[in-house]
Amino acid sequence: MIYTKKLGTEFIAITSTESVCQNRKNSYKRTIRHLNEILDEEEFRPTSSSSNSLRVFNYVLLHFEDDLRKKGLRERAILDRKSGAFYFLNYLERCGITELAKIRPEIIYRAYNETNGKRLFSAVIPILLRFVYRVELTKSDHSRIVPRTVIPQTLPSVYSEDEILIVRNCIKRNTDVGKRDYAIFLPQARYGIRSCDIVRLGFDNVDFQRGRISFIQSKTSVRISFPMEGIVSEALQIYIDEARPTVSSGPLFLRTKAPYTSLTRSGCSAIANRYFRESGVEFHGRRHGGHALRSSLASNLINSDIAYTSVQNILGHSDINTVQEYAKIDLERLRICALEVPAPTGALKAFLEQKESIEI
Repeated sequence: MIYTKKLGTEFIAITSTESVCQNRKNSYKRTIRHLNEILDEEEFRPTSSSSNSLRVFNYVLLHFEDDLRKKGLRERAILDRKSGAFYFLNYLERCGITELAKIRPEIIYRAYNETNGKRLFSAVIPILLRFVYRVELTKSDHSRIVPRTVIPQTLPSVYSEDEILIVRNCIKRNTDVGKRDYAIFLPQARYGIRSCDIVRLGFDNVDFQRGRISFIQSKTSVRISFPMEGIVSEALQIYIDEARPTVSSGPLFLRTKAPYTSLTRSGCSAIANRYFRESGVEFHGRRHGGHALRSSLASNLINSDIAYTSVQNILGHSDINTVQEYAKIDLERLRICALEVPAPTGALKAFLEQKESIEI
């Protein structure tokens, strides 16, 4: 298929109706814009402006970034916060403001209303405003008046142990790709390892003699270690001995065709996605990538009466509240807590018909 601008417009129209987050839809639009620029042979325009684009508040952005680095934040978190801070500081400049001391609540509200990234704004701008107040660039701490964006909490996508087994059994292990994919699928399903950590696993993370898999999680920086089950150890050993390209260094899991580079996070998640589709397991309305395996493990552990703290340790969550989210989908146990519906008294009906008032 050859890409055309018409095809890009149709793609945006179709994806605009998908039930995905706004950030994903914005990413689609940026990608289509870049493809159109290539067709028009235009100069590639980056989606995020550099700090040099600020005429007045460039120094604020640089000091803000330096403060974030001193706090030990990861690079991704720093980039996200810089992006949000740049939008707000650039907005101030476009409003003709040259001193942060002149910030007023109405300006913050207008900046919030005009941005498409309200979630990022609500998360980052309070941090920026607290910073500029702390370094005495403003006389008041405006961080508390930044509007909050309510993010709807969606239930995790989970599958039963039988469904996971059906998916696992459809992986053909008589090919190099199948042996690799099986060796990836098992640690995700049995231990809930994230795709971003799977692709970073190296030989030093897998100890066959002691029978353990150990690594530091990229998302939480928490070290985690699992006893390696026989089925997992066997799958990894078969992949290494029979299917892994003869590359002595680098990550454990590689592409099966040259160049033998590491898998990407999205590519790893797509492996589970593919086998869910091939298995015939009904996944309508449920996500079916690598993270669904992690969610399913958490849910099945909780349904098996495993303590929240134990599930937290198994998955390496830094916050136990994250684990408690999976209790919301344990419908059988929730039914035990259900109260009987009280008999109708007619008071609400009378109130709605304005026949009498209800005392509160």
